[in-house]
Amino acid sequence: MKTTATLILLAISGLLFSQKVPESNGSIVSTFNKDENYITSLTSFELNLFENQLYFKWTVKAETKDCLYIMEKSVDNQAFSRIGIIKGIGVPNENIDILYCFKDSNINQNTSYYRIKQLYESGIIRYSDTKVFENPSIQYVVDNINK
Repeated sequence: MKTTATLILLAISGLLFSQKVPESNGSIVSTFNKDENYITSLTSFELNLFENQLYFKWTVKAETKDCLYIMEKSVDNQAFSRIGIIKGIGVPNENIDILYCFKDSNINQNTSYYRIKQLYESGIIRYSDTKVFENPSIQYVVDNINK
């Protein structure tokens, strides 16, 4: 029953956000410990590069409906800008994993920093760990120019 419910929610999540996250050997993966002070628990966060686009993929448990996920990007790891926003669908059951996906098509920098900001109606803000993304296609161009 738990597996069926998880599969149904994953299918619904995929339809709602309709962004395919391809498999990649160059994944940046992070896992989070559950924080009892917040209802929504961000359990994983990955970045995957595929065909010069960067895909975010993260999972949550026990999500409240008032949660917004704001994807942020920085070139200096100091000043972050919003690059996307997704409203949580709200499934309070801790036994169900909810999958979200987002795509950044603008990865023109050599090094970029990414994080997910969770924002609640109550004003509570929570951040994921920051991921560092080194763009291999930019480095390849620089290496060839220097030869």
